[in-house]
Amino acid sequence: MRLKDFCIVDSGTGFPIKYQGSKDKPYPFYKVSDMNVHGNEIYMGISNNYIDNEDIKKMKGKLFPANSIIFPKIGMAIKTNKKRMLLKPSLVDNNVMVLLPKENAEPRFIYYYLLSIDIFQFANATTAPSIRKSDIEEHEVFFPKRNVQKQIVEMLDKSELLKTRRRLSNEETDKLIQSIFYTMFGDPITNDRKWNTDTLGNICGEFQNGIGKNKEFYGKGTKVANIGDLYDWCKFRPLKYSLLEVSDEEIKTYCLKKGDLVFVRSSVKKEGVAYCSAYDSEEECLFSSFMIRTHPKKIVNSVWLSFCLRIKEMHDYLVRMSNTGTITNISQPLLKSIKIIVPPTDIQEKFVSIVEMVESIREHQKKSTKDINQLFDALMQKAFAGDLIVE
Repeated sequence: MRLKDFCIVDSGTGFPIKYQGSKDKPYPFYKVSDMNVHGNEIYMGISNNYIDNEDIKKMKGKLFPANSIIFPKIGMAIKTNKKRMLLKPSLVDNNVMVLLPKENAEPRFIYYYLLSIDIFQFANATTAPSIRKSDIEEHEVFFPKRNVQKQIVEMLDKSELLKTRRRLSNEETDKLIQSIFYTMFGDPITNDRKWNTDTLGNICGEFQNGIGKNKEFYGKGTKVANIGDLYDWCKFRPLKYSLLEVSDEEIKTYCLKKGDLVFVRSSVKKEGVAYCSAYDSEEECLFSSFMIRTHPKKIVNSVWLSFCLRIKEMHDYLVRMSNTGTITNISQPLLKSIKIIVPPTDIQEKFVSIVEMVESIREHQKKSTKDINQLFDALMQKAFAGDLIVE
């Protein structure tokens, strides 16, 4: 059988600018970017735009029912492989494909099936990839009867619940350490504890952009840190590195030292710029041209400073001060001008010792997250291969 035997395949509506921006109307209108909003990980319930029946009539829009499944159908967003379900009747823009389950299909069964496959396989090989409606409709599937679908969904829902609980627990751990920071140091922006302050330029030594070379030099050689390693935590080791052919002089110039503070200098996503992390390894590794490196002086612990700069209010301030165009950049002069609180080093060290304890918890959580995700993926593969025996 084909996917069209179990669902209707449709697409969204063009969304003129004059209808955008309303928050007090009944129907959410989702763009692809709304799939990235926190809280929209499974069900789409939060939108940046809402419209009413009059708007729908004027734009000849399509209102899709709750439990419709959506995913990107145009551009590199397809590669993100995101699939979501509509929480309530909603509209989507014309960059989105919609599956409306028929009577013989459990909506969450269709959703889980899509989670088990890579939708980029349906994209045509062009500069701007896109997915055709007919390719989705004609995709061959082997779905059981609806009552069996429902039993499988119940199994997968339990596994999904484990994933959700694990994710929420991870988030609470990160909130806990931020709460401890505020308890010990107050607000780093307003400095309500009246700590001594100084600029980042005075607190740290030289600021330096990283190494960049033509693509033919990549693929072998010395490790170069990836900006992906800077987002997770206030210190990092080179896990997502690339390899680069470099000279001894370049290694001397660009090799990271333990305790170096490394910033994301350039980011396609505006909110990704200016994240920083302290290098926590003796391993030989360079830093790339998408990064800025400096090293705190003795009056400031690098892990403490990294955490301080990652606090939401501080990071938001750095993002606002950055230069935004096709990509967002933060400059060395701007970083040097940032005012930083400077508590006594012994209090900084106390906080860093708490960070070490929390890091141990986070490592256990990461392993648990990996194990739960592997269980979920294995169950999905077996379910859609017909290997799950359902009593």
